[in-house]
Amino acid sequence: MDDVEFDQFEGKPWHSRGRSGFMQAKRGDMKPIILGVLREQSMHGYEIIRYLEERSHGMWRPSPGSVYPTLQLLEEEDLVIAKEEKGKKIYTLTDKGMKQAESSFGAGPWVHHDHKDLERLIPLRKAAIKLMETKRNVLKQALHNKDYEAVEQVIEIIRQAQEQIEKVNIKGVK
Repeated sequence: MDDVEFDQFEGKPWHSRGRSGFMQAKRGDMKPIILGVLREQSMHGYEIIRYLEERSHGMWRPSPGSVYPTLQLLEEEDLVIAKEEKGKKIYTLTDKGMKQAESSFGAGPWVHHDHKDLERLIPLRKAAIKLMETKRNVLKQALHNKDYEAVEQVIEIIRQAQEQIEKVNIKGVK
């Protein structure tokens, strides 16, 4: 799987930002994407999710709610078959699915982004995740200890940080 290059993931355009603030596929694009992934090797649903997250350097992680219904649809259309192995459904392309995968291989969310550009964004993603984890931990502690003064301090710090971040002039961001 790791020998798949980014330029193999060409095709339909992608939304630049999803709910996570990173990338997401357009509605309906999961079918060719999953066919393309299964073209490489048979996998179960969670492996497909992890594979796509890996290929996008963590910038896109499809939800189970988009992957599993698509796998079910592909199975109903006889494009994949599912075999139970160790309590997991392993999906494999049928001949019909392989033909469709070869003709309509879907794009990954990184298609309109240079590989090096994505790598430069990884530290920002990690910092944002770390901030959210810290916020969650502070909220839990404040609720447990009823330390509302600390909550007010954290709110002020976040407000100040937000003001500073908004002063950064990123092209195209309003």
